[in-house]
Amino acid sequence: FAAMLLQGLITNPRFEWNVVWKYLFNENVLEGIKYTLLLTVISMVIAIILAVILAVMRKSINPVLRGVSWFYIWFFRGTPVYTQLVFWGLFAVLVPRIGVGIPFTSIEFWSIDSQSVITAFNAAWLGLALNEAAYLAEIVRAGLEAVDPGQTEAAKALGMKRSMIMRRVVLPQAMRIIIPPTGNEFIGMLKTTSLVNAVHAGTAVRHHRNRNPTVQADSAADRGLHLVFGDHLHSDGAAVSSGEAFRQGLRCTTGRRARQAAAAAGQNRRRTERRYHQAERGNVRGHDRVRGVSND
Repeated sequence: FAAMLLQGLITNPRFEWNVVWKYLFNENVLEGIKYTLLLTVISMVIAIILAVILAVMRKSINPVLRGVSWFYIWFFRGTPVYTQLVFWGLFAVLVPRIGVGIPFTSIEFWSIDSQSVITAFNAAWLGLALNEAAYLAEIVRAGLEAVDPGQTEAAKALGMKRSMIMRRVVLPQAMRIIIPPTGNEFIGMLKTTSLVNAVHAGTAVRHHRNRNPTVQADSAADRGLHLVFGDHLHSDGAAVSSGEAFRQGLRCTTGRRARQAAAAAGQNRRRTERRYHQAERGNVRGHDRVRGVSND
């Protein structure tokens, strides 16, 4: 059966293996692989650092630190990662500027445009890292609790501080339990990077607001929701159904070709509307002339 299946895969002309091999090492594909690996590594490094901090906070004797850690883990584990990525993609729309000043006053010491900080790439790794940190924190906490309490008691008897005990005694022994599931999480993160397409909704809304500075925030958010739920936009901001988008070549929502297709679709739509209005005006004039002749 396996041999028949393999033969069918190889000899089936519908797979068009020559086309597959032609585009397998295309520059766009290789660039996508590069960004996938880059997102995975950056997100995991930041997530591991945050996870260790959260796990230590969960084991702290301070109730405030324990509460903050518990809330963080509960919130990010209970919220879909796709929703979090959409939020970070729309962050520059929701918060146009990031600043430091005195609350409830107009005094501002420092501020910066959100678009220059939360770019599409930064929003992607930030959303992935914050979400992954909540899961890794439980893995790290399980590893810390697996260390024999006698190790901590012996270190205290030697006069070591809590921070030194955690750094020199507990964490090194917990690594043998933490590392294997962390490897599994790394593989999962490699697959989860496919969801960063959700960030595109925010960047599209951002570009639309840049082209139309007078657009209101609620209408911009509505256009973002159209993109989130699988719709596309004309170049003038009107929503397009998926079927019409496919016929007009808007199936790919990123890249130069998609922008060119969107602009062409918008021009065709406006040209059709102008012709319709011109024809409508011509029909009205003709009807007026006919009515004038009949009155005479």
